[in-house]
Amino acid sequence: MPSACVLPSPTFLDHVKTSSLQKFSPLYFTVGLVEEVAELTEELDRFSKGQENDNDLVVSEVGDVCWYLYALCNSLDDISPVLTSSCPPDIPQTDIPVTLLSACGKLCGSIKKWSRGDQSWDLFKPRIQRGVSDLLKLVEMISPVPLEVAMEKNIEKIKGRRARGVVKGDGNLR
Repeated sequence: MPSACVLPSPTFLDHVKTSSLQKFSPLYFTVGLVEEVAELTEELDRFSKGQENDNDLVVSEVGDVCWYLYALCNSLDDISPVLTSSCPPDIPQTDIPVTLLSACGKLCGSIKKWSRGDQSWDLFKPRIQRGVSDLLKLVEMISPVPLEVAMEKNIEKIKGRRARGVVKGDGNLR
């Protein structure tokens, strides 16, 4: 089956580039990705247990994960989020957090090993490409809305934070 490059709106791509506070290394975006995937699993858990009445925070975290994935790709040479047209097997609700964190861990481990010089970029590039694509596919599968909607919500959220002067900081509701 052919693969398709997931091209978000040009507005989202520009948002990713312009909302990065400075030029960061791939390791910065990797650490941010881990944090956002962990926050996504926490929100999924809260929502599944009925601790949240709506999925707005899940959608917000999906947008954050997309932002860090695309920012990571921007910081690397020739890596793009790609979704395969084949459908992976259904993941039981109880396995979603472990599956997401495992995919994120594999991607981050590959970036760490490449960063420390274990092997050349040519050898790590396909492994990192696969890791980015696998993680994006999982996020797409568990997202309660299309990824494009989560990306648009991310743009709105960051614009609001800029207007309030609270881009830097901690917490979802700043």
